[in-house]
Formats: sequence, structure tokens, C-alpha cells
Amino acid sequence: MSLRAVAVFPQIKSDNLATFKAIAKEMLHEIQKVDFIIGYDMFFNVDETRCVVLEQYSDASGVIEHVKRHSHFLEKLTALGGEIHGQMFPIDIEDENLRNIRESWNALMHQHFGGKKNPGSL
Repeated sequence: MSLRAVAVFPQIKSDNLATFKAIAKEMLHEIQKVDFIIGYDMFFNVDETRCVVLEQYSDASGVIEHVKRHSHFLEKLTALGGEIHGQMFPIDIEDENLRNIRESWNALMHQHFGGKKNPGSL
């Protein structure tokens, strides 16, 4: 079971970039302390006006817990970088938490068709 997600902060103004990065760095430090997030990588485009986050959780409860625990960071990042554009990619899971996300969050949900799992992946 696995859930991957992509979150995009679409509009980071140059005046906000240093603050955005400082808050993101604090959040990444806190994320290192938790086990429910398997992977969390942040990327900027070349002119650093957009930030893309690649996330991986063992199940939907992990993404819910991330949003709860780190909401103070996420709210600040959203204010600086624009409303989060989210997409979710669940693999082999369908539970109450995923249904809750699907029904109440503003995220584009995708259905897994097939693929190749990496050695050691869930």
C-alpha cells in the first residue's frame, strides 16, 4: 500500500522567496522527525517562482496527519506561494481516510492502472 502526492505552490513572488524557503526549511526539519512520511522532496523551477513537492506515505492517514501536524507551516507557505494545487496517486489502498480526502479535499485524485514497483518499496 502506498499513497503518493504532488503539491504545487504556483506563484512565489521574488519578495517572498527567502521567507518561503526559510519556512520550508523549518518544515522539512520537522518532517525528518516523523515516520508516517516516507518521502518528501521539494523542487523549484529555474526562476524559483514555483515549488513542487513530491510526497509519499504508506497510507492516507499519513497525509492527513501531515496536514494536521504541519498546518502552521502549510498555511504560511500557501500565503507566500499561492493556493496549493494538489494531486494524489493511491496505490492498492481504499479506506475511510482516502474516501474522506476524495470527498472533502480540493485535490485531484488519480486511479492506479499499473506499473513496476521499485525493490524495497511498499
